Amino acid sequence: MPPYASESDVRLRFQLNDETRTPPDLVAACIEEAHDIVTRFLGSVAPASPPTPVVLAETLFAGAAVFRALEAASAQEHPRITIGDQTIDDASMRQRLAEVARTAVDLAWSLLAPYGPRIPARAPGDATATQPILGEVPPCP
Repeated sequence: MPPYASESDVRLRFQLNDETRTPPDLVAACIEEAHDIVTRFLGSVAPASPPTPVVLAETLFAGAAVFRALEAASAQEHPRITIGDQTIDDASMRQRLAEVARTAVDLAWSLLAPYGPRIPARAPGDATATQPILGEVPPCP
């Protein structure tokens, strides 16, 4: 089944205009990863022509994957440098990329929730009578 989101959807939603930092192959791989997440979640009810929130959720998952890839590339390109007791680190940019990815994933899950399988609520635990263990004397009633 082809992905629901397209490269242009992801680039437009996340304003990924620089094709040198986000090449089409990277975006395509992230879309495939996102489609796998969405179809596994939907299971046998995955539609051939999905509603708009499902397409948007897949777009958000793909964008989050792109931002995680950018975060990893940033960590590799700009390693931490320590000179004496001074540390030079570009962690703030990586933290912002990670935050964008987390926010996109959270929003994607909230969009997918109505379309997924219904999970029944767990029953509360039932209280039972106290039972003596290892020869203990039961409390007086």
